[in-house]
Amino acid sequence: MSDDVQTNDQEIEAAEERTPLTSSKSNRFSTTRELTEKELARPESVQFLLKEIERLENEVVRLEEYRERFHEADKAKLVLDQRLQVSIAKDIVFTVNVAIGLALFGILPSVWSVLTTVQNLVGFGFALVLVISGVVAKCKAA
Repeated sequence: MSDDVQTNDQEIEAAEERTPLTSSKSNRFSTTRELTEKELARPESVQFLLKEIERLENEVVRLEEYRERFHEADKAKLVLDQRLQVSIAKDIVFTVNVAIGLALFGILPSVWSVLTTVQNLVGFGFALVLVISGVVAKCKAA
């Protein structure tokens, strides 16, 4: 009896190798085939179907792990996207503040004689604050 089972197992494995039930396009779109009572009565058929069910259950478990990993990666991507948006906003603040501050530094010498000392110092201080705040914003982004 055990020789028959081993022979049957070998026949089933040989049949599986010859006609694999992978999820190829031809199998996905093929029509379903119903087994007859005679085919279902054969122990080889039952063993084959049980092995196929086990294989499919294992594949479902493996694919569920991929689903979980996908959702984790999706969440991580959203967090990184949010960080990128914040970084871009800080880069914009840096660029605008430094550009305006340096423009003020460039304009101040040409209007130095027209403005009063207090106005010149206020302009110089404002330009300095703009440049420093832009640099601080850039440093916090890094």
